[in-house]
Amino acid sequence: MNASFPGFEDDEPKSVKPATPPGGRAPVNTAPANLQKAASTSAAKAGGAGSSRPLAAPTTAPSFEFEDEEPQKSASAAPKTPAAAAFNPFDQPVSVPIGGSGTGVKMDPPPPPAARKAPATASYTKGGAATPPPAAAEPEEEIELRPGRAAKDLWICPHCTTGNKPGRKQCRACGKSPDEPVIVPWFKQPKILAGIGGGVAVLLALMLFTGGADLSMAVPGPAHLDERTARIGGAPHTPGLVKLGEDRTFEPRHQLAVSGRVVMCQSHAPAPWLTAVVLALGKEAISDESMNTMSADWGSSDYQVQGLVPTVTLYFINDGRKYEYPKNTYLSIVGDTGDLEEGGKIVEGTRASGAHVVRVRLEQTP
Repeated sequence: MNASFPGFEDDEPKSVKPATPPGGRAPVNTAPANLQKAASTSAAKAGGAGSSRPLAAPTTAPSFEFEDEEPQKSASAAPKTPAAAAFNPFDQPVSVPIGGSGTGVKMDPPPPPAARKAPATASYTKGGAATPPPAAAEPEEEIELRPGRAAKDLWICPHCTTGNKPGRKQCRACGKSPDEPVIVPWFKQPKILAGIGGGVAVLLALMLFTGGADLSMAVPGPAHLDERTARIGGAPHTPGLVKLGEDRTFEPRHQLAVSGRVVMCQSHAPAPWLTAVVLALGKEAISDESMNTMSADWGSSDYQVQGLVPTVTLYFINDGRKYEYPKNTYLSIVGDTGDLEEGGKIVEGTRASGAHVVRVRLEQTP
């Protein structure tokens, strides 16, 4: 029993027989040299210490296997030769010849600022034809307005009202001198302008008073027939409420003028103190054949006119007289028109479409 290891006999080291390699080859000690040296040194120390039994040098190095460790490479393995690097065209400097046959880059120094020339003005080509370059800017002495000079500093030409810079002797637009006599066109003379202004004022006043309509009495006949309706406008000739007696009143509002051809003339059935007159208008009223087809009769609330000729219905206030006009007679009248009431109510039929109550002031037949 080994004195260094008290205990069991199984604790004593046992000799290990090397495994015989196949084919009868001799066993090879694969332990590294440093491990072999360390083993021999330990054996020598143990023998010198008086151990009863020398330790045998291990023939093989202990082997420990771990999954995370790679197997150690043999110390005698030769290092691998690194693979050749891929070709890189930018590893070596490249000289590029410019402007000549030599190698390398050679540039001339830039010229001094005084020796530099302005680029030449190029012509423009449009549609295949060369066009001249843009015109140069106007010289400073030709510019009338510039920074520091206001429009009030310019003198105005009396001939064409163009502004000119101080010191100019003639107008830059018309070429005339301010000392030359000014010729005013006839239509710009003060007398002419005053006359035109006065005429316009009178015309405007007339249109305002008459409402823009010609309220003069036309000559009765085929040449002066109104086209579609009576002419109405302006203030009445005799304003103010007119009392006609027996609780009848007439309130004029405008003037009325009309020229036409009589279709019907009779007393108004709902109010016999009125005369109902229907006039045919327009060029159609000139034809006797067309007039012979025209007729008018009192309906439920107004007069029903038969025929294709335009007409207007008038209610004449008798004023103590009775109007009588034969059919196809040319008639022209002027008077006031407005609202007619009896007993505080509008007289029946006088508010119908195309109907007018008239207090006749002027009348004329051929």
